[in-house]
Amino acid sequence: MFDTEGGNVFPPLVERTKWWKIYMLHFLFMWNTRTFEYVSIILVASAFPDNLIATSIRGMASTLSTILFASSVGSWIDKSPNRTEPLHSSIIVNHSSIIAIYLAWMLWPAVVQADTTFPKNSLFGIIILLDVIQVLSTAGNNLSISQDCIPILVAAEMGSDYTLTHVNAVIARVNLFCKVASPLLLPVIISTFSRWIWIMLVILMTILVWAVEMYVLHIVSMENPQLLSLKIHEPRPEDSMERLGVNSIEYTSIREKTENVLYRHPAQRLRHFFSMPIWPAAICIAFLYFTVLVYSSPLITYLLQSGMPLTTVTIARASGSLMGFIATFTTPMASEHLSRRLANKHARKGIVPRMLSSWGIIGQFLSLMPVVLVLQKLSPSSPNDVDNSTTAVSHIGLTTILVLFGFLSLSRLFHWTYKLMEQELEQSEVPASQRSTFSGTGQAICSCFDLLHWLATVAWGRPEQFKGLAAASLCVVGSSAVWFWIWARRS
Repeated sequence: MFDTEGGNVFPPLVERTKWWKIYMLHFLFMWNTRTFEYVSIILVASAFPDNLIATSIRGMASTLSTILFASSVGSWIDKSPNRTEPLHSSIIVNHSSIIAIYLAWMLWPAVVQADTTFPKNSLFGIIILLDVIQVLSTAGNNLSISQDCIPILVAAEMGSDYTLTHVNAVIARVNLFCKVASPLLLPVIISTFSRWIWIMLVILMTILVWAVEMYVLHIVSMENPQLLSLKIHEPRPEDSMERLGVNSIEYTSIREKTENVLYRHPAQRLRHFFSMPIWPAAICIAFLYFTVLVYSSPLITYLLQSGMPLTTVTIARASGSLMGFIATFTTPMASEHLSRRLANKHARKGIVPRMLSSWGIIGQFLSLMPVVLVLQKLSPSSPNDVDNSTTAVSHIGLTTILVLFGFLSLSRLFHWTYKLMEQELEQSEVPASQRSTFSGTGQAICSCFDLLHWLATVAWGRPEQFKGLAAASLCVVGSSAVWFWIWARRS
């Protein structure tokens, strides 16, 4: 069919269908991943009910693996011959490791009955190793689709409604939806069936989603020749070292190879990371991983110890996720509005994401100021007060609750605005052949600050010390806001 001017009316529909297939591909991957994250928490907690050591080991292993190998994963994506191969490989490795972990947990009851702890510890070590592979393959898939595929597909359709801002917002929306929705049916399945049966049902669901995912990937690759075309690789500092390692492999010891993989190549990538003009923006977002002023376990634990009802905290946490979801709609709208306003003013490239990023991180800082003031007035209560929700609410006060959770949830809207715009800056201002390596290195730095976050909560773990952590977190967010604003003005 054709419109009155002879133009084809089908291309907009074709374009929309093409992007929805890409969104579906990411949705299927994240559905399996988010389901696995929830199931793993349940399985580890049931296997080690007496303490949190196993959970801590699992978290530390994941964080350290990201610190050590995220930049290598990004480099592998940049060096791949085309853009489909990393997606294909990360899906296979990720879902294979997930299924292997499920099968290992099915063996757990038999291993626990052994006379010694060696089989139990060995099996848990294998699970941790597979979990590390799963974490790195998840990072690889996210880097591949966000830094490698989306920018090239958006660039191929200049003038389209599907801009980087719009596509990034939908991808973030998919992530948030899967995080909330994927675990909803699992408690019913777990309570209805025996352990062996419900794990098998989850395995079958993972395989079914995997099969559909591979089919969608095939369609997406066929409909987007940019994903199958050969990449144009630019030489990078570490390439000469890696070629040297390959050419002289027979003369290189295992110790030297390990040193190259774990130290020399990451050090080269780190120097390359800081050679990019955009590195301050990536560091500023890494600083935010240090803060305790988010809906995470340290803050929730402190609020419960201060007499805050669990129901209130749960509703507030859901409102924080809702504000992040809303940000995926408001950010593209704000970006489009600013782009129209600045269209005739010959604004420099990247001014819109810089402006919105600055507003986002400054808004997050301003929103957290009332939160810290309220937290300073709270004090841990006795267990009897915590158990009595009515007394707790009257003791704390409705106004205090509304101010605390209202501004804390509002800060998540500004945080997601900043995060989406910072991602767009990386996609548009880092060379395509180095984009995944840069973002992978940034993820490693974020994990370093995340590790510092947990170490700080351990070092200052008493409830009365949380106020100091909250104040320090506000200073970190404020410093990031000032630094980013200065960088955005000067760059």
